[in-house]
Amino acid sequence: MSEFDSDGVVRHLSDGGGASLNSVEAIQRFGLSSLVGGEAATVAQISEWSGLTTDEVRSGIEGLRRAGRIETTDDLVVGVGGITLNESVHALRLPEASVHTWCALDAIGIPVALGLDAEIHTTCPHCGDRLHVTVADVAVDDKPYRLLCPTGQCDDVRAEFCSAANLFCSIDHLRAWTADNPGVEGNELDLRASAELGRAMWGRYRADTDAGRRSPRS
Repeated sequence: MSEFDSDGVVRHLSDGGGASLNSVEAIQRFGLSSLVGGEAATVAQISEWSGLTTDEVRSGIEGLRRAGRIETTDDLVVGVGGITLNESVHALRLPEASVHTWCALDAIGIPVALGLDAEIHTTCPHCGDRLHVTVADVAVDDKPYRLLCPTGQCDDVRAEFCSAANLFCSIDHLRAWTADNPGVEGNELDLRASAELGRAMWGRYRADTDAGRRSPRS
């Protein structure tokens, strides 16, 4: 297996669907800040908090939708940056809310990167066993679980990356699953490496999330 390229994965998942970087970043920053508290941000709120026009925010939302990086209900951003208010197999209990994530990497990486204690519940795709991971003081459990981090073509993050970025109870079960799914390419990461990738992907949002506990939702 080739050496894992975390920077490459970050670039791999950063497509904004042709929208401006300013609008994409604003939606992710303020949307994620609200979602960690269990609330969906509106287009108007993101516009007010960011200083962008509502048209610019809507353009950013459409770009993120083309890239499979957002979920909306009417004018509400109910999923962005990996956290969603919609139910999934990956449950994430944070200090202020119980939410879900698009994939197991999101569930592990987001709380580590944002400095949030968390309880993660997911399922091994091979055997169906329930898996539990604790994040405390930005450190994850020392368990033999393994994450599959896909590296193939990805035009739609949720459909093509998140659908395969799952946590397995063991490396044997990960390899058994990939043998049964030969079209999925990826790297095998332990919990510590998954946490480090999370820091690279979401670390820049930590200050915004800290401020969000006092600002956007106050």
